Amino acid sequence: MPRLGLGTFKVRGEDATRSTLAALRAGCRHVDTASCYRNEEAIRDAIDAWNDETKGAAADADAAVFLTSKLAPSEISDQARTREALLGVLARLGRGASTEDLLLPFGELCDVVGFTEYNAEAARYAAET
Repeated sequence: MPRLGLGTFKVRGEDATRSTLAALRAGCRHVDTASCYRNEEAIRDAIDAWNDETKGAAADADAAVFLTSKLAPSEISDQARTREALLGVLARLGRGASTEDLLLPFGELCDVVGFTEYNAEAARYAAET
């Protein structure tokens, strides 16, 4: 996990894509987002553009970018909702089994809904897609 990363709170749409792409071009390899920021797809667009520019110079270009995303308390209210939210994060960010990203809950509900267990389930799901 890189020590320095780009925070994307309050940055959406084309601004999120442009700023993330600029950070990647400058050497940043960690991007922090959250489902409630509503910019995960824009960040994915930036990563895709960067991969196109670099022609996937890294052995696994997606793995070269470490992503942190977080779920809002309303998304981890029960196990079914947590699972749905985690799978949504993976889909919006376009992440697969070859990446080791960090998915976190906002708040202190992670022990209540077994967040670690669902992180593992999300990884298994990604491996199947």
